[in-house]
Amino acid sequence: LPAEDSGDNGEEKSTNVEAATEREEAAYHVLDQLQRTFCHMKLSKKRFFDPVPFVEACKSLNLNFNVFHQNDAAEFCDQLLDRIETATKGKHTKKDIWKNVFLSDVFGGNW
Repeated sequence: LPAEDSGDNGEEKSTNVEAATEREEAAYHVLDQLQRTFCHMKLSKKRFFDPVPFVEACKSLNLNFNVFHQNDAAEFCDQLLDRIETATKGKHTKKDIWKNVFLSDVFGGNW
C-alpha cells in the first residue's frame, strides 16, 4: 500500500507541474494579446481593430460565462490582473516586473 500511495502522489505532483506550465503559457498568451491591443491603439493609423485574438486568449480566464458574452467587469479585471501577475513574476527571466514596475509605477504601492 505505501508504494501505491507514493506512486499516486508522484503522478499528482507531475500533474500539478503540468497545470502550472499550462497556466503560465495561457498567461503569456493573454499578456501578448493585451500588448498587441494597446500597441495597435497607440501606434496604428487604422480606425478599426479586430479584438478577436485577445478575446480568444481570455478564454483561459475561466469567467462565469462564455468570453463572447457579457461578464462581470470586476471578475474580468481580477482574472486579467492575476494572469498579468503570473506572466510578469520573472520565473524564467529572473526579473520580477510585477514588483519592480507594476506595483510601484502603475499602482503606486509597495509590497
